Amino acid sequence: MQTIELVPVPRSFRILRGVLVLVLLLSGLTTTALFTPGHHVEYTVRDGIFTVDVQLGAMEMGRRTPLTAVRAVAPVDPRGAWRTSGTGMHDLCHGQWHLADGTAVWMATTCTAPALQVEVDGERRPWVVSPADPEGLAAALTGGTSGRFPARVGPPEPWFWSAVRFGTPLLLFGILVILMRAGRGLGVTLDRSTLHVATGWRTLHLSLAGATVKRGLTDQGRVWAKGIRLGSVWLGPQRSTRGRRQMLVTDPTRVVEVHPADGVPVAISVVDPAAFIAACVAAGARTA
Repeated sequence: MQTIELVPVPRSFRILRGVLVLVLLLSGLTTTALFTPGHHVEYTVRDGIFTVDVQLGAMEMGRRTPLTAVRAVAPVDPRGAWRTSGTGMHDLCHGQWHLADGTAVWMATTCTAPALQVEVDGERRPWVVSPADPEGLAAALTGGTSGRFPARVGPPEPWFWSAVRFGTPLLLFGILVILMRAGRGLGVTLDRSTLHVATGWRTLHLSLAGATVKRGLTDQGRVWAKGIRLGSVWLGPQRSTRGRRQMLVTDPTRVVEVHPADGVPVAISVVDPAAFIAACVAAGARTA
């Protein structure tokens, strides 16, 4: 069995692969932090303090104020409101919003109606909250009685949001695995009339009997699936208007294509193209 020496993966490819892996890791962590944390909204009146408790994962995003600062409490319909900054999930509307009539408010609701608008001294924007018992919270704020008021249950999560929340980390993880594996485990051996090509994911076994070998890359027309291409390195399966091709290209100037009589063609960057072509011809292939 003869081992064919391949052109090593260049250092620039390894550096670029490392940068992309780092970016994907950070993107995955950020996506997970944004899409997967639980959230909680609750309102409490106790010891003369009105507390709006809003938690998104590990982030505390609520507010509190003395009851003596509460000027007025009135029902409000937040439907049609739009967000200028903050959070807009299916069941968490938080941050700076404008109501349908243009009133600027600080929102801490479960995106449900009706709600309460609370005027607070020292606050430029009134607060909008959505307790399950708006009459009870309004009475507690105006009468000073203590109580715990859970937020009204928000609308169910849309299916597409669930798909994004669970699918995006899986997609990023899959791309990460492919990138980390790219360029590793490559190898080519010649055993009598069979060429064994290790792609890093599987090993192709190409019969050289009746195969054609040629120097350089054949024009494939419009390529619509390129595998992994970073700089001068081109790895993985390629699909185009002219068919399929397996790429093990680490140096475009030293590429040899092998077109078996039956099977997928392979493009390989070898250290000595002339010697590799001669070995293939000796094993039963012919030159193009």
